[in-house]
Amino acid sequence: MRRFSFIAFIFFASLGVGLAAEVVDKIIAEVNGVPITYQEVAAPLAGRLAVLSDTMEKEEYEKEAARLIRNALEDKIKDMLFLHEAKRRLSEEEVSVTEVEVEKIVEEAIARAGSRENLQSELRSAGTTLNKETERLKNQALVMRFLHKTLTPRIRIAPKEVLEYYNAHIDEFQEREAVKIRQILIKFSEYEDREDARKVAEDLLKRLEEKADFANLARRYSRGPYAEKGGEWEFLERGNLLAEVDEWAFNLPLGGVSNIIETEIGFSIIKVEGRKYARTIPFDEVEARIRLHLWQQKFYQEMDKYYQELRKEASIVIRLK
Repeated sequence: MRRFSFIAFIFFASLGVGLAAEVVDKIIAEVNGVPITYQEVAAPLAGRLAVLSDTMEKEEYEKEAARLIRNALEDKIKDMLFLHEAKRRLSEEEVSVTEVEVEKIVEEAIARAGSRENLQSELRSAGTTLNKETERLKNQALVMRFLHKTLTPRIRIAPKEVLEYYNAHIDEFQEREAVKIRQILIKFSEYEDREDARKVAEDLLKRLEEKADFANLARRYSRGPYAEKGGEWEFLERGNLLAEVDEWAFNLPLGGVSNIIETEIGFSIIKVEGRKYARTIPFDEVEARIRLHLWQQKFYQEMDKYYQELRKEASIVIRLK
């Protein structure tokens, strides 16, 4: 399939005529007199556009790329309006606190990278700089602080709404039966024949019957995925283990130890460490989670409404066709 490059798209997107560089720098919108260039909007999409150009025919690619550019432009306008309001209406103290929080995040990123130079190098490889990313984080943090301050008073969640959501989505609050096991796995691949592997498994089972510590034996002898953790798995529902192991796991009592279980990869011995029975999670256990979910839904709804309010009041000129 023919590849359509990112630069080629510039011509296809009907943004004007002339040299590609001129189109990249072309002003495609103005928000309260502040220009937005094509490059500002399109650059973050370069990777995605490159993938699309490899997988789509020319006409389909042009249409999808144009849609992405228009959506990205709308997001850019939204960001600019929110940031303008945040800088205008947040107090100096709120701005200062936000900047300190961002500086802390940047310092943590530097520490993870090993040095400021390492982080700067990583960011350059990604096509950006530390200063640009710091400024971007600061602006995002200012906007979120402002939106939370402005929109939270608009949000009300009645107890009735929370209960109605629970009843309407009861399927979301079902827990299936699950078990937590420890496992000792003796792999066939590490022995000349299966009988040698079986002898090791039989010896370990005998030690367990004599009250040896399962976790210690697992750390020493198991070749399972969690041997270093004493063979301990997280809680698993039916069907997540090999069928032979699964059958034992869901039929042993709590604290029970299996016989030697032969599977396609080796011999296993398991111990049931925990069990959860199938149940409907009671409302009081998920009430806070539901309330948070509803709050987030309403927050984003209010954010969209607020954006439309700001958009009506702003001077916006869009030249993208």
